[in-house]
Amino acid sequence: VEFIKAVVHDRQYENCAKTNVSESVQMVQCLRRVCQWPINSSNPANSGPHFIQILTKCKGDPDAKQFLQAMISQFCLVEGDLIMCISGRDLNGDEKTVMSNLSKILSQLEETQTLGWEKAIRVDDTGLVKQLAVAAKFDEGKPNGPTAKALLAFKTLYELMKKAPKTVVRKLGNEGAGICALCTYHLKKHRTKLASLHSAPRDEEMKKAEVSLDMLGEVLGRAHLRQIKPFVKDAKKMTILTDTLCGLIQYQYTSCIRLVPKCLCLIQAADPKKATIDRVSKHENAGLLAEALAKWFLRPDKISEVPVIKMVQEIYDCGSEDFFASSDQKMLFQILVQKLEELSDFPEDPVVSALVTCYHSMLHWEGYPTEKYYNEEGIGAVEQLLTEIGSRSEDYATLKAKATAVLTTLEKQS
Repeated sequence: VEFIKAVVHDRQYENCAKTNVSESVQMVQCLRRVCQWPINSSNPANSGPHFIQILTKCKGDPDAKQFLQAMISQFCLVEGDLIMCISGRDLNGDEKTVMSNLSKILSQLEETQTLGWEKAIRVDDTGLVKQLAVAAKFDEGKPNGPTAKALLAFKTLYELMKKAPKTVVRKLGNEGAGICALCTYHLKKHRTKLASLHSAPRDEEMKKAEVSLDMLGEVLGRAHLRQIKPFVKDAKKMTILTDTLCGLIQYQYTSCIRLVPKCLCLIQAADPKKATIDRVSKHENAGLLAEALAKWFLRPDKISEVPVIKMVQEIYDCGSEDFFASSDQKMLFQILVQKLEELSDFPEDPVVSALVTCYHSMLHWEGYPTEKYYNEEGIGAVEQLLTEIGSRSEDYATLKAKATAVLTTLEKQS
């Protein structure tokens, strides 16, 4: 919405506004120019499904609904569907043929923009995604490690996932657990190599590790639990993965600081034994991990926003709050209040429920910060949320009870 507001003041939009078309269409035409999306090529990878999903939430906003309908109609494919150069059947031949076919689609992925990939993958009925996952596997017991074919299939699957993560993860089906195991294997190897490398070679190795970190985060965050259940129920594999992630944080690469806490909070969310916090808090890199987790709490991505809030809450619930440094704890309180202020008009958002529950747990910490200058903001945010809940016809009994308890505690401590 902020982007659209900015676009309104764009010179090209002003020129567009002189024409006799509706404002919604003008917006879309300008947005296409700004994003450089061609008129008659392919659907932007995530546009259709995302715009349609947003459209369902615009029941009370006719202007937004009109704009999104125009967005969908303008971006919908007119001609030239993207056609993937291979199918799942092309990965069943001998190794040389499979390698050749993998190289073809990898080139297509690297040479084309995101346009059209989401739809192409979604309508594929040849099982390409699953076949890539199968081709990426290898016998971990063999000393030579993964074959060239397995590595190429793994890279291809990653590039495909970057184009349309939600669709690719769904298409993985029961191969989701296998991909988690595969990422764990690769990350463990990368961590071992990183320990003996320096400067440019270490940077290159970290780029390779980032592929596995990124893919692991997408699968853990987007997969249905049944897709990854065999992996998360295996305590040995989960321990290896957690220890490997905790070890990677010591290298302090931007990708590690960003992706390690993301993966850890998603592991905690999926782990039936909830053992991740205990392993992380007792690790020799606990200080670096706490700092990274606090930073991720500040700016998470969409798929890990609720999991990271819940992980912080569970850290306080189990009495491990000293895992965070004093400065990080103060930051967590301030960020939590800011987020609650921003979202207090949206009690239906799962993030709001997670924030209130987290706030409730944090306020019962014995070492609650003495600097309570943000209590007033906290009281204001919770009061606004309760007012909004009171104006709704829907039942938010659980959220209301938690928010009321938080408000009572804040008022006592102010």
